[in-house]
Parts: sequence; structure tokens; C-alpha cells
Amino acid sequence: MPNKTQPIFHQVLSDGLASISIFIEPQTAQTKPVLGASHQGAVNTYIHTVSDHLITVMGEVPMPTVQQIAQSIKAPTK
Repeated sequence: MPNKTQPIFHQVLSDGLASISIFIEPQTAQTKPVLGASHQGAVNTYIHTVSDHLITVMGEVPMPTVQQIAQSIKAPTK
């Protein structure tokens, strides 16, 4: 991705009608995200952090859906 020094994980989930994108990227000192919920038209987005990673979930689905998916992502256990 442009302007990124680390790889970003991207997963697309779809039921054939709606799709959801999940982005997971390492959070760096330069990363200054606006955390929380937002929307543009029919696309809802929810951003939060888990451990030292930034989680972004977006899609043309209800806001509670993107929030639930984002909040269900946990840091791996060691």
C-alpha cells in the first residue's frame, strides 16, 4: 500500500450481496488514526487498536456489524 512500510493484512468477507473488508496493520509512531465509528454514504467503518495493531473494518452493512467484527479480533496468544 502506498506510504506504508509494513505489510497490511486484508481479508474480504461476502455473502454475495454485501461485503466487508478487514484491514490489520502494525501501529507505528507515525500512525495517528481517528478511532471509532464513521460512515460515508452506505459504507460504515469502525477503527480500533488491539495490542500494537490497528484494526479497520468497513462495509455496506449496519454499524453494529462492523463494530462487532472489529471488536472480536483478538491479539494472538503466545
